Amino acid sequence: MKKIFSVIMAAALLAVIAGCNCPFFCGGAKAEAKVPEGVKAITTAELQKIVADKSALIFDARTGKYDTGERVPGAKTLSAANTADEIAKAIPDKNAAVVTYCANTACPASGDLAGTLKKMGYTNIMEYPEGIEGWIKAGNKVDKVK
Repeated sequence: MKKIFSVIMAAALLAVIAGCNCPFFCGGAKAEAKVPEGVKAITTAELQKIVADKSALIFDARTGKYDTGERVPGAKTLSAANTADEIAKAIPDKNAAVVTYCANTACPASGDLAGTLKKMGYTNIMEYPEGIEGWIKAGNKVDKVK
């Protein structure tokens, strides 16, 4: 009986590990979060231009322990967990250019926020999939909020 239980537990553990986004269990490989349909993925160069021109509202979708306090310059905090009223207050114009980002390509938070905005009727949504880690790795400056 103990042997059967051990085999079942081992199989369950392998199933969990196989589906994870955790680099510790996945040999350093990170699964990439998907950019929602109707949302434009932008590059570091495109985000650099947006930051320089101040041509879009930029939102960091990280929350809780994932929020390091480092921001793309000018970015505010907003996530899919915010209420519709909070989102509407942060982005009153549904046609405004909006950029979302989170930690890195494996982080789903920016895609979740972008998808929520799309469902709420926002029309000009972009996602920066590289996240704050990609922004910093490219040598860009950050604002510190903590």
